[in-house]
Amino acid sequence: MEHGTGSRLAVDREPGGERALLVSLAGRLDPGTVHQLTKTVMRLVLYEDDDRPVRLDLSDIVHCDPDSLYILQGTAAVLDALGTDFTITHLSTALHTAIDTAGLRAWLPHQPPPP
Repeated sequence: MEHGTGSRLAVDREPGGERALLVSLAGRLDPGTVHQLTKTVMRLVLYEDDDRPVRLDLSDIVHCDPDSLYILQGTAAVLDALGTDFTITHLSTALHTAIDTAGLRAWLPHQPPPP
C-alpha cells in the first residue's frame, strides 16, 4: 500500500512455524501512516486471522514524527488488551533514537537491537 507521504505498508502471512502476520512499514512514520497501519492490523486481527501473532518490521523508517510514537503505543496497548501477541521486530536507527528520546522504550514491545 503506497501513501502520498512516500510510505509503504505491506502485510504477509508467515507459512508454518509461528504463522505470524508479518507487517512492514517503510518511509515516514507519521500520524497518517500509523493510522493506516492500525486500521490494517486491527482489521486482520479482528476479522480475518485467529490468534496469529503480529510482527512489525520498522527497519526501513527514514523519518519519525514524535506524535506517531504515542499513537503506535496506543495501538500496542489495544492489541495487548485483545490478547494479541504483538512485537516490533526491527527498528531503524532513526526510530531507535526517537523512541529513546520520547522515553517509550519500556512501552513499545520490541526486540532489542543486535549487538
